[in-house]
Amino acid sequence: MITAIQSVERWRVHAALLLLIASTVLTLKAPARYQGLAGLMLLTVVPIAGGVLLVGGVLGLRYVP
Repeated sequence: MITAIQSVERWRVHAALLLLIASTVLTLKAPARYQGLAGLMLLTVVPIAGGVLLVGGVLGLRYVP
């Protein structure tokens, strides 16, 4: 079942998208020495943080089914 996120919770979608865009830009613009670390962050930290933001239920965020 797909549910629409209420407008008061839409900031979470925007924050997750901003996190993804910022991490991608950081990975592409980082010096060669740090691109591996930035890429690792893009593949590990961003999905976890995005999942927490989008689903909620932790850190005081309301659960979104």
